[in-house]
Amino acid sequence: MAAAQAKRTIFIGTLTAGGSEGIYRCTADAESGTLSPPVLCAALENPAFLALDSRRRYLFSVREIRKPDGGREGGAIAAFRVRLPEGALETLNRCTTGGPGPCHAAVDPSGRCVAAANYLDGSVAAYTVGADGFLSGPTAFVRHAGSSVNPERQEAPHAHSANIDPAGRFVLVCDLGTDDIVIYGLDARRGTLARRGAVRMAAGSGPRHLAFHPNGRWLYVSNELANTVSVLDYDAGAGAAAVRQTLSTLPRGAAGPSTCSEVALSADGRFVYCANRGDDSMAVFRADPASGRLEAAGHFGVEGRTPRHFALLPGISMLIVANQDSDALTVFRLDAASGLARGCTQTVPLSKPMCIRPV
Repeated sequence: MAAAQAKRTIFIGTLTAGGSEGIYRCTADAESGTLSPPVLCAALENPAFLALDSRRRYLFSVREIRKPDGGREGGAIAAFRVRLPEGALETLNRCTTGGPGPCHAAVDPSGRCVAAANYLDGSVAAYTVGADGFLSGPTAFVRHAGSSVNPERQEAPHAHSANIDPAGRFVLVCDLGTDDIVIYGLDARRGTLARRGAVRMAAGSGPRHLAFHPNGRWLYVSNELANTVSVLDYDAGAGAAAVRQTLSTLPRGAAGPSTCSEVALSADGRFVYCANRGDDSMAVFRADPASGRLEAAGHFGVEGRTPRHFALLPGISMLIVANQDSDALTVFRLDAASGLARGCTQTVPLSKPMCIRPV
């Protein structure tokens, strides 16, 4: 295995109230299936989600800003220049997200635009990215309206992710509070958003995150409140989608409260992974290469509590889980034939890990 493939830099976003201090980095070693000890590379309050541009030049982090009494007063997004191969981060600038509780960000394929989602008020912001990596904006800002059937979690809109499609033409926003995936046309050069429509998900499902299949024709949505994953057909020309299949992410006989978090695909599109918080398991599905439909392949425990996020490392069969409430990363080897874990190779202590971003 070439050295470039055997070693991979990983950035980790954290909540800083429990002892972490910001964004950490470590190195994944494919041959041993382990991570080096995390080291702080950017001191920053609550860098809850990280996004990287396709050329690995710039890293962007949304951050919750806390009041002295612990309440949330707003949000910000920070830009960093990535210095490879060592993985150092150089702070560029910071902008407001325009709303409280930012929880997700994405970079368009051209690297010219970033979109961010604010959970607490159900709003979405867009920014342009200069040739030097500095953010300008928000250049667009929209706030959703509405609610759904769950009185505790869906009393108002809650934008949980702002996802940019592979062509960079549309932003798909999963709104957990309204059970909608709202679709906006994106002008990446100007950083503008124009609403095109919405996909209505099942009542009470709470769409959270989504992932595109490598062919760009299917997408997979993790429904947080229902603990389900949905398969959608995607029309990249029109910026439209339709639900075709929905399956439970929980093991048969699972008991107790649980919510779904991240969803991701293997690089070849053969397997779809979804994390269950509460059940603390990873659901694995086989994706039919002709239709995109899913078939359950199995589950494995994440060896931690509350898997907030995880990342697959393409080409080296490793999966890394951020276990928020057990203050640790867990590392798994994956079996190429079944997609399931061959075992946990390591547990790495880190306070309140929230997001894992491989370079």
